Amino acid sequence: MRAIMLVSLLFLLLGCSFWPKYATGGFAQHYIFSPYYEDKLNKKDRFYTLYLKLQAINTRLIELSKTKYYRCYPAFFKQFHLLLNKAAQQFAAGFYLSAEKSTDILEQAIDLVGKQNPNKCQPLPNTFQQVFRVNY
Repeated sequence: MRAIMLVSLLFLLLGCSFWPKYATGGFAQHYIFSPYYEDKLNKKDRFYTLYLKLQAINTRLIELSKTKYYRCYPAFFKQFHLLLNKAAQQFAAGFYLSAEKSTDILEQAIDLVGKQNPNKCQPLPNTFQQVFRVNY
């Protein structure tokens, strides 16, 4: 009886863990932005430009986060990061058209925020919400 209880307890503890699988979540989702990921890509592939576009958006978002724009629109920057992670995951999974659509939406939204005056912190125009609501 004790042996059955011990085996079932071990099975319960080891078989049903709540931890994510190895290399999922955490820093693994940011792996696409590391320099090592670029070495794995084929530079002759037509989707390599999409990867470069994702890298450019990531660096631009980091630069904008260090300015006054982040203090004016913190909720939108959170949405920008979520959409950037979504596009990066789509690219890593091979859904290139979805990733391209997400990066286009993200580029338009970042351009609209970048055109605002960060010293006044005015509300964004309605065109921003219309651009950002599309397929998010």
